[in-house]
Amino acid sequence: MQLYSAWVVPYGIGLVLLAATYTRFLFRIPRRSAILLIFAGVWFVSGALVMELISGHVYQAAGSKNILYIVVQTLEETLEMSGIVVFIFALIDYIKK
Repeated sequence: MQLYSAWVVPYGIGLVLLAATYTRFLFRIPRRSAILLIFAGVWFVSGALVMELISGHVYQAAGSKNILYIVVQTLEETLEMSGIVVFIFALIDYIKK
């Protein structure tokens, strides 16, 4: 499989470093808040990195004027925005505690 978006490699490495940096923080906050923050991060990254890889493949195979590409792009943006919503919810939930 060919890599269509080269930016995902350095961003993926940065993501691993960021996750390693914040691991200790996640163990120190309440369990519910940590789970929500992890869920929000996974949700966002699945849209930003994973769906970006898929959309690059679909774009290369079928072009941008294709219903499949439009669906993949919409799913990518929806995952990213809903991940941000869950992240904001997790922060508000943590602040309330």
